[in-house]
Amino acid sequence: MNKIFFDKVVSSFFQNRFKKKYRFRNVDDIPKKIDDNTIYIVQEGTEPETLVFMCPCGCQQPVLLNLLKDTHPFWTFQIEKRKISLFPSVIRKKGCHSHYCIKNGTVIWVRSCAV
Repeated sequence: MNKIFFDKVVSSFFQNRFKKKYRFRNVDDIPKKIDDNTIYIVQEGTEPETLVFMCPCGCQQPVLLNLLKDTHPFWTFQIEKRKISLFPSVIRKKGCHSHYCIKNGTVIWVRSCAV
């Protein structure tokens, strides 16, 4: 089987099999229970500090992303038409090692590559 064809088939399978959608919610503190389909925007002062959500792969581990530009790494988010997008992609370096983007509330899986 052609490797490019195989990669496209596998990628398509995972895109459809693990298609997950998120909504967002503004909170003052990290919630004790993190809903599977919610990205929490944690903001105590005037600027959002952290994004918190459950990993979309199903490993049941929370993902915490820094939004503070003076601390690295940091992410940004955009809300358009009540849908959230995150930049850049998320690469889990521990645990499940998932690599994905979230665009307009939908998880887009990135094919595994050597790091």
